[in-house]
Amino acid sequence: MRFNRTALALTFPVLLATGALAFTSPAQADLIFTLDTTNGFATCPVGGCGTIDIDVTSATSATVTYSAATGFAYHQNVVGLNINLGGGSASLTTFSGTLADGTAYPQATNPATQGSGNLDGFGFFDFVVNTFDGLATTSGTFTITGTGTSWTEANFLTPNNKGFEVAAQMGFCGTVCTTDHGPFVSTGFAAATPAVPEPSTWAMMILGFAGVGLLAYRRRRQGHAVRLI
Repeated sequence: MRFNRTALALTFPVLLATGALAFTSPAQADLIFTLDTTNGFATCPVGGCGTIDIDVTSATSATVTYSAATGFAYHQNVVGLNINLGGGSASLTTFSGTLADGTAYPQATNPATQGSGNLDGFGFFDFVVNTFDGLATTSGTFTITGTGTSWTEANFLTPNNKGFEVAAQMGFCGTVCTTDHGPFVSTGFAAATPAVPEPSTWAMMILGFAGVGLLAYRRRRQGHAVRLI
């Protein structure tokens, strides 16, 4: 069996770059954002101040689950998302949370509301969940339904005017969090750093493109060579 060396040489760098992307890119599943940067009120520990998990359950619905790192809590349950509305609208359909003392958030007496607005330092978000009651939670979940674009994990969120997709108001509790805002050492906003390709992804992509360019250069030189039979 004879192999076309030129075809193999052309294919290898492309496969190399594609394979690198496959290994360095996360599988299509829930989007998990780590709130790793703040607007100056505190410093997030390794692993972030908290996480926000996006699970698109259908083309028109998604479940958002948030949790705080040790020593942090979501102050007044302010969570901002910049949603791809696609010309339609989105609404909050359910909300539940766990207070810092482990009890359930009193949704019946303090219903969560939705709105939009600026989260200090991180720009404008078109979907903001807020309870306005001063209670702090260490975790919570809510469901969103929409009428516009058919959602997937890949297109559910879009960068806002400052390049951020999610942010939240966080309280730094010092050593112990309780159910109200009283013990907070400070409060402020935290957001997930806008995603960029990992260095390894860039390196492998550049290597692949360089290989393709080298092959094209060699083929042009061979095209001018005199063949002796």
